[in-house]
Amino acid sequence: MMRLESIIRSDPDLMGLLEYLREMALPQWRLVSGCLYQTVWNVLTNRPRGTGIQDFDVIYFDAGDLSWEAEDTVIKRATRPLQIRNQARVHLWYEQHFGVPYAPLGSVDEALTRYPVTVQAVGARLEDDGRLDIVAPFGLDDLFAMVMRPNPAFDHRPHVRREGGARLSDLAGDQRHQPKSRMIARILFVALLWPGLVFAACSVRQRTVVALDIVGSVVLVPVEVNGIPGTFILDTGAAQTVVTPDAVSHFSLALDEWTATTMHGVGGLERRRNADPHSVELGGVALHRRSLARDATLRVATLARSMVRGQRIDGLLGRDFLSLFDLDLDLPGRTLALFDVQDCSGRFLPWTDAYLSVPVENPAESALVVPVVLDGVPLRALLDSGASRTLVAAPGMARLSLGLERLRGDPSQVVSGLGPHTVTMWQHRFGALRIGDETFAQPMFLVAPIEIQPISDMLLGADWLMRHRVWISYATNQLFATK
Repeated sequence: MMRLESIIRSDPDLMGLLEYLREMALPQWRLVSGCLYQTVWNVLTNRPRGTGIQDFDVIYFDAGDLSWEAEDTVIKRATRPLQIRNQARVHLWYEQHFGVPYAPLGSVDEALTRYPVTVQAVGARLEDDGRLDIVAPFGLDDLFAMVMRPNPAFDHRPHVRREGGARLSDLAGDQRHQPKSRMIARILFVALLWPGLVFAACSVRQRTVVALDIVGSVVLVPVEVNGIPGTFILDTGAAQTVVTPDAVSHFSLALDEWTATTMHGVGGLERRRNADPHSVELGGVALHRRSLARDATLRVATLARSMVRGQRIDGLLGRDFLSLFDLDLDLPGRTLALFDVQDCSGRFLPWTDAYLSVPVENPAESALVVPVVLDGVPLRALLDSGASRTLVAAPGMARLSLGLERLRGDPSQVVSGLGPHTVTMWQHRFGALRIGDETFAQPMFLVAPIEIQPISDMLLGADWLMRHRVWISYATNQLFATK
């Protein structure tokens, strides 16, 4: 435990969060799971602090009030983007989402004994006297060996899809889009479950092609929800698919009685109950989320654009649905094609035109981050088709030494995004942007002191995508673009 405590105490972000949670004083609270084991793996592999950490899971235990409203009140108290859950009420919603019953828990630490993977079952709490209370019911050997071992007491079978044999990507979750250390661990986990996996030849199969409507630099895609046509913004920058409160009525969606989601966007935090559709389709192809439950749950949130030139916007189509496929995104030709890609690597595209490979990273949740150079400074840009314009965020401003004093003479505008609040942005002229072998002189980008999740320096928006036909390969962790 001393080694883990030393790593946690040496991370100022984690310690600041633990101090904040101590002030919240939730009953039996613990910070758990991914943010802890990923922090350890970042240290073991010499990766930057925070790599691969998308969110922070907090659990507590309050059996005195099992209502959704009580949990929602706790979540709304948080002024940070946390995933907070009352473990005393998990048994009320678990079977509805995963199809198997879940016996009521007696404490928050008992919840850790039921986590599906041993390294997830780690929790920490900062006590009033400064002690760091760490619990790990399965020990820490797997954590420091970077092995994801299945919990033998957890029934994995309902969570494994079988359609004529198991696919590595389905069994391992999002292993292709995690940092390398995390990928290796997930592969070890899969090997424990399915030691007889056999890899087939490269297969590329087109599922559908849909026409896109581009209004200005907003990319719109037709989506059917519950058989009702709707219009969504195609948003590779959004981790989760979202519908607006008005779209809940338009699609006759039922709101989940037990679960809700806190959304974190440009406009701040917003907490609403999830929506449960009977079906979501794109071009006749049924969509589901990349999750253990393979559900079609939709998040509900306020969007900046409810109308685009008289056309109602029903939501954002995000990576939780899109990353099940490879995307042939042809904005100049105004089409989007979905492909099933299995067991491929290298240059496998069915294109006849010349194309090049654009380097990418995958820090979390299928996000594609492109290394770029802006005014001679290396930055990391999140590929975001939902952003109409490329934007430099707070981390990029710091790396460019671009303070507010340098922006005072630039045009500014007040904009809104996901969430209820507005943000001031400036239009700033830069010297040059280089992406791979391509250089853009004198680009004008938006600049705003906001944070992007996963942590990136800037958004690479639709204004860049409009110049190319691109292939986003979630299956092989690659990005291709026509020359």
